[in-house]
Amino acid sequence: MENPIIEGSCRERDISYKFLAEHTELSELEAGIPYKEFFFHSKARDKDLEFRVLKRITETRKHAECLVENSAMTCSMNRYADILPYKDTLVHVPGYSYINANFVDGACSGSEQMIIATQGPLHRTMEAFWAMVWEYEVSLIIMMCNLLEDGMVKCEEYFPSENNIQCDVFEISLAKSTNKYPFLIERVLIMTHVPTQETRIITHLQSTAWPDQGVPSLADEFSSINYMISLIKKKWLANRSKIVVHCSAGIGRTGVLVGIFNVVTALEELLEKEAEDENVEPRVSIFGAVRRLREQRWGMVANVKQYKFIYKFMEYWITSFLSHQQQIGQSL
Repeated sequence: MENPIIEGSCRERDISYKFLAEHTELSELEAGIPYKEFFFHSKARDKDLEFRVLKRITETRKHAECLVENSAMTCSMNRYADILPYKDTLVHVPGYSYINANFVDGACSGSEQMIIATQGPLHRTMEAFWAMVWEYEVSLIIMMCNLLEDGMVKCEEYFPSENNIQCDVFEISLAKSTNKYPFLIERVLIMTHVPTQETRIITHLQSTAWPDQGVPSLADEFSSINYMISLIKKKWLANRSKIVVHCSAGIGRTGVLVGIFNVVTALEELLEKEAEDENVEPRVSIFGAVRRLREQRWGMVANVKQYKFIYKFMEYWITSFLSHQQQIGQSL
């Protein structure tokens, strides 16, 4: 039986789902895999083929017609000319004409538009970025890139490292910086609206291990990714404030993290329901999770290597979960 947090259409426009509905032979790609069978299925699936299908059905002419036009105004505010946001999920910031950012739904119940997926700020878009953070009461920013990679600037240093940063009517200061994991920096930022002196505390996580267009060592980053997932959940559940996730373009590494978060939280919700009702079958659909992300921001999870990484992460996650459950059973 179809479950909207595992397989099925987005809340609003979903071009690729209509295509799947018309081609039942492909709809099996989205069908959820029972989590206890996931490892076997993951090894057996042709992920290269799956990703080719994903690109084919989510990068169509109809999708392109939904993108913001690459005008003279928007062009100067896009880090990459070919990475444009969808119009219907576009984030609007009062006082600013445009920002390359999209709202993305979480996978668990009641988590519509919980995530803002965006590009790494440019110098000219820093003010709009911080105005967006303030407008949507963002409590957590996750940065999935370095400022400089392979000699190329991937993101402006939009956050303070020592001195305070002034962005229009906002001042941002650094209260604390710690290395949570070898490649994960956690900063506590204080954002002040200067005219009113209202302040907010924002957590800033920067993961430095993910190469552009690539993936990190899962053995090294599994705990770090789990920490990011847990903090997203904690911040969202605390007050329903938006979560900003970005890398350089805001689709590759950003898409992988958001995809993993959605798959994990959807599975956790079903596992909780299974504990109350044995007729509930917890399932996983990597294809479905990524397909829906790509309907909300163009090109999310940019290549097959990143797509395979989500599968690999869930193999680790489910194996760890089942091992933990077995240990609990043995201790009773």
